[in-house]
Amino acid sequence: QARRDVAFAYWRVARLLLASGQTGEAISDLESSLQIVRALAQADPNNAQAQRDVTVILIGLGDVVWETEAYDHCRRYYVEALGIRQELLESQPNHPQALRDVALCYERIADADGVLGRTSASIDGFRRALEIRRKLQQIDPNDWNVRHSIAYALTRLGEEHARIAVAAGTSDEKASEHCAAALKALTECRKLWNEIYRHSGRPPNDQFERKTVERLIAELQRADFRRLEPQSSASTLPNASK
Repeated sequence: QARRDVAFAYWRVARLLLASGQTGEAISDLESSLQIVRALAQADPNNAQAQRDVTVILIGLGDVVWETEAYDHCRRYYVEALGIRQELLESQPNHPQALRDVALCYERIADADGVLGRTSASIDGFRRALEIRRKLQQIDPNDWNVRHSIAYALTRLGEEHARIAVAAGTSDEKASEHCAAALKALTECRKLWNEIYRHSGRPPNDQFERKTVERLIAELQRADFRRLEPQSSASTLPNASK
């Protein structure tokens, strides 16, 4: 327990360092934390909590490395975390925390794929995450946090489909199909945001995603893919907040 406490002390300090702009120092502390939790997990391979601890630090490392724009590097951390969490899920397939853990990894990997230009892989990742989030909603229909998570996955899925449609810039079938898929995801997302709003008001941290959804729907509905010129996805379709 003492060694685990030390590992997560490093993790907490790393978060403070990152907040103050000391990214390199934060990465160093997280690497120290990872070394400890890996040793604990190797010493007790049947301890699910010890295995999950490794994934928490891996994701933390990926998130910090993201700030350095080394997206391939951080993606490797997310992929390793996903592998461990999938194994944990196999032993408890309907456990809500295990399902959330795997969905989060898929979303992180999909975010990285999107930034790296691997749009098809990003779409696949968000689809997988969305499937899990919907399963969580079936397990607990009254959990509004799950609906927030579904809305996020739908937003990002719609964004990635829209990127392909806009980048195609022609009247070909690919652009039209992705435009339709984007509108389907974003329209469902807008409906979900309205349900969330009616239930609990408009949380400040949801403002950006709500506006992103409305803007993308308007852009796609106005777009004439027979005459649409290719545009930079970075300037046209910024990422939703993480």
